[in-house]
Amino acid sequence: MCDDRIHTLNFQHEEKIIKLLKSCIMNNDSLFIGNLKPTEKNAYSLYKSEIFPIIFEDQPIFGYSLEGNLIGLTCASTKLNEIYDLQESTALGVLTVVDKNHRRQKVGTQLRVFMANFLKDIGISKFIYEIHSQNEASIKNSQKIVEKYKAQTNLISTKHEVSLNV
Repeated sequence: MCDDRIHTLNFQHEEKIIKLLKSCIMNNDSLFIGNLKPTEKNAYSLYKSEIFPIIFEDQPIFGYSLEGNLIGLTCASTKLNEIYDLQESTALGVLTVVDKNHRRQKVGTQLRVFMANFLKDIGISKFIYEIHSQNEASIKNSQKIVEKYKAQTNLISTKHEVSLNV
């Protein structure tokens, strides 16, 4: 698989993006928002709340297509640099999803490396993203990318999930 399958996404790809998100949510993938129920509503809500603003604000979002099908995507926001005066230019929320039928084929790795190269090329020196603590494949993938770039990585926060038994 090669980088020429990676391309910028825009509103023309909306149906394919929603289809990919729906597939991941129906698969009960651990994205980043609690334990989403596998519903169409959640797929559309994830698109509206996370992906739509990225496209609308012309933030980096890339897809990986195979035979005309969107099988993976990655996106990030660099808006923080416009809002605050930061010590280092920063991207937030690098989200990467890959269709379950195309995992373990280096699609996610290629998307993340492509995003890292893009961010570096536009002057971003740091990116912050979240991986669910039980998503071992994504954690290992992230570690490989850190090694490839000989980058420094820091655990900057811990989230706690408290079940109130209500």
